[in-house]
Amino acid sequence: MASTSLENRISAKEKRIKELEAQQKRVQQQLATARRDLKALQADKVNALLTESHMTYEDMAKLLQKQHQQDAPDYH
Repeated sequence: MASTSLENRISAKEKRIKELEAQQKRVQQQLATARRDLKALQADKVNALLTESHMTYEDMAKLLQKQHQQDAPDYH
């Protein structure tokens, strides 16, 4: 009797692990898709800013570098 109960518990636990692994795989795929979509949206934003402002990529790089320098703390 005890061994049957343990076998049932083991079987149930193995089934739960398989379910969780499948769920994890789906979540990982969703995460990868979301990250890819975010990168595409960020690229679209940069392109929109460039189009609206008539700036070149070099102008944008200089602006971003200047902003980064302003945001960085001063170490003297």
